[in-house]
Amino acid sequence: MDKVIFSSNFLGLVTYLDWVMICVTTLSCISMMFETPRYRVMETPALQIAEYGFVIFMSLELALKILADGLFFTPKAYIKDVASVLDVFIYVVSEINRYIEPCWEETLLLCV
Repeated sequence: MDKVIFSSNFLGLVTYLDWVMICVTTLSCISMMFETPRYRVMETPALQIAEYGFVIFMSLELALKILADGLFFTPKAYIKDVASVLDVFIYVVSEINRYIEPCWEETLLLCV
């Protein structure tokens, strides 16, 4: 009986959305393990689908949490601790990198 109570208490520590993101992040990490110098993410369709799925889930999670709790000046604001600031920073940098990377490579080729 104690094991059942412990497991239900453990599962109840985080919300359903967080459990979904834990599973999606774990699957994304597993798909990254299959990337090698020969099989890059953007050259392998299965890895590319996994990467885009992770980006879509991360975008939805961030949008839902910001819409539900607010961004800065609310009692349950999303950006209230260092982990949330880091989460938003990583998301913004990865999205910027998605658009700047091709231009950056062309710039490096022009410099050489």
